Amino acid sequence: MWDLVITGGTVVDGSGRPGVQADVAVTGDRITAVGDCSRGQAVRRLDARGLVVAPGFIDMHSHSDLAVFGEPALEPKLQQGITLELLGQDGLGVALVPPEGQAAWADLLEGLDGRAPEPWPWSRFGEYRAALAAVRPGPNLAALVTYGAVRYSVMGMQPGRPGAEEQAAMQRLVAEAMAEGAKGLSLGLIYQPCVYAEPDELVALYRVVAASGGILVVHLRNEADFLPDAIDEVAAIGLETGVPVHLSHLKIAGRRNWGRAEEVLERLQRWRERGVDLTFDQYPYTAGSTYLHAILPPWASQGTADAIAARLGDPAVREAVKEAIRTGAGSGAVGAGWDNLAGLAGWENIRITYVGHPERRWMEGLSVAEIGERLGRAPDDAALDLIRDERGAVGMVDFVMDEATIRTFLTAEGGMLSTDGLMGGRPHPRAYGTFPRVLGRYVREQRVLTLEAAVARMAAAPARRLGLRDRGRIAPGLAADLVVFDPATIRDRATYAEPRQFPEGIRAVVVNGRVAVEEGRPGESRHGRAL
Repeated sequence: MWDLVITGGTVVDGSGRPGVQADVAVTGDRITAVGDCSRGQAVRRLDARGLVVAPGFIDMHSHSDLAVFGEPALEPKLQQGITLELLGQDGLGVALVPPEGQAAWADLLEGLDGRAPEPWPWSRFGEYRAALAAVRPGPNLAALVTYGAVRYSVMGMQPGRPGAEEQAAMQRLVAEAMAEGAKGLSLGLIYQPCVYAEPDELVALYRVVAASGGILVVHLRNEADFLPDAIDEVAAIGLETGVPVHLSHLKIAGRRNWGRAEEVLERLQRWRERGVDLTFDQYPYTAGSTYLHAILPPWASQGTADAIAARLGDPAVREAVKEAIRTGAGSGAVGAGWDNLAGLAGWENIRITYVGHPERRWMEGLSVAEIGERLGRAPDDAALDLIRDERGAVGMVDFVMDEATIRTFLTAEGGMLSTDGLMGGRPHPRAYGTFPRVLGRYVREQRVLTLEAAVARMAAAPARRLGLRDRGRIAPGLAADLVVFDPATIRDRATYAEPRQFPEGIRAVVVNGRVAVEEGRPGESRHGRAL
């Protein structure tokens, strides 16, 4: 007897082949039949006539690292069909941080990942993975070990090259994390302390990752004027070490750079021809999102949150920061490690999404220009005041991209999808709407790519990239992570003004063989695992 049979739907299996009408039977946590299951007995049947049955979607760039401990259902992800999230992004994860350093590290990350009470009950990667499993998350969770946390645990926030003993200690931590289940090592080359990384240091670490079958996942050092050079920097590591390279949230920032999509794709292809296994993910929106102190030049964002706040309280330093933002000084080469986000977007196009202290939460949803006007401050001073007063616990969205590039990348070789969803405050709508937005806007309405191609990018391609042979497709014997949706109505509803809105058209989500969402209602229990 089957536990569940999804009947009469169009099965889009993740292979890219055209969908076929078939039933999908599930026993326990596995798919056990695909075809005509009308004659067998089942505990439950779910009618999918007129609907699509697809493998569960995989979010290749998630920031639920701490949010899962406060809201383990992670409903914003489940409600859009996501059955697996990849944590530990941008080199800024929460595993491997020793207890004595957790408070300072948490301060730096609050604008990105929110907050969880310290001390965290883990320090090793395996302990963090066990903590994820213990909360019984809604979707499945996998995680990367992060370069920033590795370096911080060995060297603190100081710049400079590691000594021989420090380098050996970092390699040992990475090897241990890979043995304890990490899928790879992430870098965030615009963030402290990742910005200090030197090529030889990274090559040594990624040899360890490659030997363990992991991947390099990177937020590039530059996503604007010097994007091709930034790609070269990490692709060269892939060439030297053999580690597969995955570029996070591939984009082209700044109006002056729009129209360079083909140049960027040609650069990727050139490295593939040299033997680098190179992929990327993207989200289907023209705004990015990160913490507000990413607007600072690297020299101004060194050290702890307290050090940054003190620096911005120094009038002379503040004037130098404002001048750097106005002129772009220090961003003239990939090695400078600074995308001048304020210069690329303009203060009117940077909106605050999260503020740590309640008395300033009226700022959430407003642009920096609007906040400055209300406070009677110039926009740059208003932004620096906010970073100083909140000790960095501020999130933002920045409008720096164009629709044409999104469409071009959606059909490019090696592409996948991600939410890159920061979960606190008034978040970027991508946290609630990424996958339905692609299926509604870019598949049904604009016909940028076929339904089958979209599902392959959402499920099969990321499963392959993560080495998950039993997920990402629909076939007997594979994990029963499934999503049932109406291709005629699926769409995102989340907006920048009202982001916390679930999508339309998702009829059911199945995680490890159990119905987790049905007709917009979450199940009574959670069935995700730490993979």
